[in-house]
Amino acid sequence: MNRFFAALSAATALLATLPANAQLNDTLVAAAAKSPTKKTELMQSMVKGHVFIIATWTSGASKKINIQDFVRNGKSFIPVFSDQQHFKDETRGSGFDSKGISIDGNLFASLLKGNELLVLNPGSKTPVEIDAKALKALVDVGRLPKY
Repeated sequence: MNRFFAALSAATALLATLPANAQLNDTLVAAAAKSPTKKTELMQSMVKGHVFIIATWTSGASKKINIQDFVRNGKSFIPVFSDQQHFKDETRGSGFDSKGISIDGNLFASLLKGNELLVLNPGSKTPVEIDAKALKALVDVGRLPKY
C-alpha cells in the first residue's frame, strides 16, 4: 500500500484533542452524506476543528508522519474520522486501532497534495467522500505553524 508522507513541525501541539464543540457532529456528517450542498459546510467544519486519521511517525523524534491509505474497489482513499469515538468504533480489531492521531483539520488539509480521495467515517452508515483539492482550497494559511 502506498503511504502518504508529509513533513510536520516538531511543535505538534496541534495534535491535541479539542473540546467536543470543536468537533464534527453526526447530524452534519449525515446531512453531507445525503446532500452534496451540505458537503461544503462539512468541509468548513473539518478545517476549523480536529479530525482523526490512521498514521504513524517515521521514528521517535521524527518530523515526518505516514498517513495510511487503503484501496477499495480499486481506488485509493485516506480514511478520516470525525471524532475519537468513530475512530475507535471503525478501527476496533483491525490492527490500526492503536494508530489513531488527532490532528488539526486545517493542518491536515494543508498536507494533502490535492489528488487524494478522503472518506469521512468510512465504516459508518453515512460515509462521505471528499475531494482533497476542495478541502485543501479551504486551508487558512494564517493558522498553520510557522517553521
